Amino acid sequence: MPKSSNSRDGKCIMKCENKTRIFDVLMPHHNIMLGVSAQHCTRMCNLVYMYVSLLSYR
Repeated sequence: MPKSSNSRDGKCIMKCENKTRIFDVLMPHHNIMLGVSAQHCTRMCNLVYMYVSLLSYR
């Protein structure tokens, strides 16, 4: 199962894209999260989502 980590990261990325489409625009190279554990990936998604939310309020 060499692609197990990729599918986990894919879920995390999809989660971010479901929350906000801006994440995909500001983070076009979101594949940098590949190889990160599901826990850390979800945390990164939340941080990016909060950061994008702050930017969109300005």
